[in-house]
Amino acid sequence: MPYYPPQAQQTPEKPPKKKVNIRRIVLWVSVVLILYGGIRLSLYLDEMNRSRLTKAKLDAIVAEVEETQKAESPTAAPETTETAGAEALAEVYPVTPAPEADTKADEETPAVEAVAEEKANNAISDTLPLVQYPDGYKANEKVAKLQRESANIVGYLQIDDPDPKKTLKEAVAKKDNTYYLNHDALGNRNANGAVFLDQDISLETRPYTILLYGHNMKTGEKFGNLWRYEDFSYFMQHRIFQLDMTYDSAKYAIFAVTNIRLTPGRDHYVNLQALQSLNRETRRKALDSLIKYSKHQNTLDVNEEDQVVLLITCVGNDDERLVIAGRRLRDGEREDYLEMKKSGGR
Repeated sequence: MPYYPPQAQQTPEKPPKKKVNIRRIVLWVSVVLILYGGIRLSLYLDEMNRSRLTKAKLDAIVAEVEETQKAESPTAAPETTETAGAEALAEVYPVTPAPEADTKADEETPAVEAVAEEKANNAISDTLPLVQYPDGYKANEKVAKLQRESANIVGYLQIDDPDPKKTLKEAVAKKDNTYYLNHDALGNRNANGAVFLDQDISLETRPYTILLYGHNMKTGEKFGNLWRYEDFSYFMQHRIFQLDMTYDSAKYAIFAVTNIRLTPGRDHYVNLQALQSLNRETRRKALDSLIKYSKHQNTLDVNEEDQVVLLITCVGNDDERLVIAGRRLRDGEREDYLEMKKSGGR
């Protein structure tokens, strides 16, 4: 039998490894990201367009009401040059009214005593009284028309500017403090949100403080143009705004432009809830904080009895807010002649 020498055992060859095509993976990932980004952009543009259509619809309703009111209002008599000149002089050189005849002194005494008594009562009271609406619960015509589109609409905010891109006209809604972050004023889901009233603000009586929130949109919509108030020239030229509410309508003069913090103890912290307090001292301190941190020197007289409106939007991080604070024009106060602080006083 022939001899066969032993042979070395051969290890079976492993199948060759497949080369990973990095370029192909990168290409597919890029395609997926591009498609995802394109879809997101398309949805964003669609929501932006729908948001603008909603705004245009509501603005048209308000414009129609304003035109009707303008047509129905009595036409003022034309001002003569002589009258205009006299009024101009009166502004520069105010005339002190002559004292009334002594025969009326007895008639006025009860009224004077009543006023003095009321002031004395207010002086010793630490609590602000509830303020009823001047005309009772008479519906604001603008808001009433807007409420036909959505019962959650409670107001309409307006800051005019010759440049339409800088004009702020927004319906104000109310539900809670999250719903209108991603819904428009008509309740349609929309990432652009809506301007909305703080859920804790009651409209049963005229509130001392109105807190309005809105997104800081890069397009300038909603509260995206409020940053312009950091410029002193813009602040002075756009100091007056109007807010129509369910049972009320007034103009407001801006007295503070402030970047605040929401965390107690941090620099520029302002307690927004304290502004809603009916305690005079608590509210006074909160107002003083707003004025203290304002970017512009405030000369407008503001006290705890004034109604104020705060326009609030996000800036920087979650703990920071830009606040534009306005004080309601007082009875008889003119837009071009605001009541300033007394020297050495608040």
